[in-house]
Amino acid sequence: MSAENPDFVPPEEKGLKITQPDAPQEVMDSLEKTEHIPTEKEVRGILQELIAGPYTVERKCSDGKGLYLLDVRVSGDEEGEAVEYSYMRKGRYPEGQASNTRIDIVYYQDGVPVGGDGPVAELDDGKWKVIA
Repeated sequence: MSAENPDFVPPEEKGLKITQPDAPQEVMDSLEKTEHIPTEKEVRGILQELIAGPYTVERKCSDGKGLYLLDVRVSGDEEGEAVEYSYMRKGRYPEGQASNTRIDIVYYQDGVPVGGDGPVAELDDGKWKVIA
């Protein structure tokens, strides 16, 4: 019995069985298909393909699933220029959100963002796709 309703009798005690309707096939398929989460080594590997030379890690964040954010910076061609490559795993985080796992670019002049390109690489079906 329930403290809120003294007359309540659970369906199981009445011999009734509660069932859920079958989920649509596309829902079942999406549950079975687990999304690939890149390791930090994989992310750094694709960054090496995109960046010709050394970079500095500006910010790095992980959760229970692994790396979800990695911002790296390289010097630009001119004085005061810098280019930031920003990796974010699909999801919602305190630092932002991404509808897909990707790497974007932000251009800086004297520490101020002046433009960007994105994405320059995306994770598509578990494989990185560089976008020219």
